[in-house]
Amino acid sequence: MSELGKRLEDLRLDQGLTQEQMGRIAGVTGVTVGKWERGDAVPRDEKLKTVAAHFRLSFEYLRVGFDQTALLSATQQEVVVIPSYRSGEDTLIYDARLLPQQRSHHLVHLAIEGGNMGDVFPVGSRVVVDTDDLHLKEGQFYALELNEFPTIRKVFYTTNGVSLEMPGNTQHSESITFPEMNRITVIGRVVAGASPR
Repeated sequence: MSELGKRLEDLRLDQGLTQEQMGRIAGVTGVTVGKWERGDAVPRDEKLKTVAAHFRLSFEYLRVGFDQTALLSATQQEVVVIPSYRSGEDTLIYDARLLPQQRSHHLVHLAIEGGNMGDVFPVGSRVVVDTDDLHLKEGQFYALELNEFPTIRKVFYTTNGVSLEMPGNTQHSESITFPEMNRITVIGRVVAGASPR
């Protein structure tokens, strides 16, 4: 089995698809998908691009195993599928090696929209959030619902509450006293992120 074949097979199995179902996505037969997975045939680039687009992966990742900035070995690769915090949005396929070792099985992702997160989380980024980690820790980024709007803030404790700092903008923070904490809902701690850059 080639590394490309292994990546395709791992992706298919992680999605719970048969070879026939994967073939329909790529526009080929299930037999052809089987040949790709065994390394008996190499998929044409346009077929890989179709599969990559369907699963929101980069073509380069499927073709050569390049994910973000690291060349991945297919034998070490573990992919996790992370649902969106907002219903109706696509899932995120993410390299599990980029997540903390002791990761939760309660992960969701949020897409960064709007330009107020600066260079830390540019527009188009996706953050992975551990919804089990709800206890605010000093200096950590958290996904919060602030006035019923999902946002990312870095948390600092003050003598009478918390200061919620906007990522990349230390000048913009909001102080919330302990009695006012009902204004925020903690979604979870940010444990990873992917930038479109």
